Amino acid sequence: MNKITKIYYHRKNSSICDVHFSDNKKITLDNSYIDKYFLVEGSEISDKQLEKIVSENEYDRAKEKAFFLLTYRDHSVYELKVKLRKRDFDEKVIDKTVEYLLENRYLDDKKFSEIYLNELLNTKRSGMMIIRKKLFQKGLSRELINNLLNDLDDEIFHNNCLFYLQKKKKLLEKNHDENIKNKLYNYLSRKGFRYEIILNVFENENI
Repeated sequence: MNKITKIYYHRKNSSICDVHFSDNKKITLDNSYIDKYFLVEGSEISDKQLEKIVSENEYDRAKEKAFFLLTYRDHSVYELKVKLRKRDFDEKVIDKTVEYLLENRYLDDKKFSEIYLNELLNTKRSGMMIIRKKLFQKGLSRELINNLLNDLDDEIFHNNCLFYLQKKKKLLEKNHDENIKNKLYNYLSRKGFRYEIILNVFENENI
C-alpha cells in the first residue's frame, strides 16, 4: 500500500499538485484527481490504483499538450509524436493520445499534407525536389506524397522558378558577377527545381 503523507498545491500553477508518499515517492497530478479518487493526507492506496491514477493523469496531460500544439498549427502524426516524446511522455500514452486525435479528426495526414503543400508552393515557391524532401521530413507516407505530387502541373514550378530567376538575375547583374548562367542554375537547383524546368525557363528568358 502507498500512504499519502502530504499534498502540496503549486502556487504558480494552481491546477496541479504534488502528492507525496511515505516511501519518499512523489507524483504530480491535476487537482481534479484529488476529488475524483478521494485522495487525502494519511489515506492509503494500492499499487494497482496508483498505477491507474498515474496512467490516466499522464494521458490527460498528453492530450492537453497535443491540443496546445494543434492550436498553433496543424501537425502530421509523425511530428506530433516527436514533440510528445521530447516532453518525456510514455510511448503507450503517446499512441493512445494519437489514436484519440485521429478518431476525432484532430489529426489528419491527408489534410495536413494539402495545407503544407500549398504553403510550399504558393508562399515559399519551392521546387519539386525540395517539396518532396520537406514532405518526407514530416513523416508522411510515400504513397500519400506521390499521390499529392503526381497531380501537380509543371506550370506552377515554371512560374516559381521564373520568380527566383528574375530576382537572382537582378542581383547578379547589379554586382557585375561573371558566369551568371552557371550561378543562376546552381541557385535554382538548390531551390529544388528540376533540370528540365530550369532549362525551359532559361530558354524562355534567352539566358
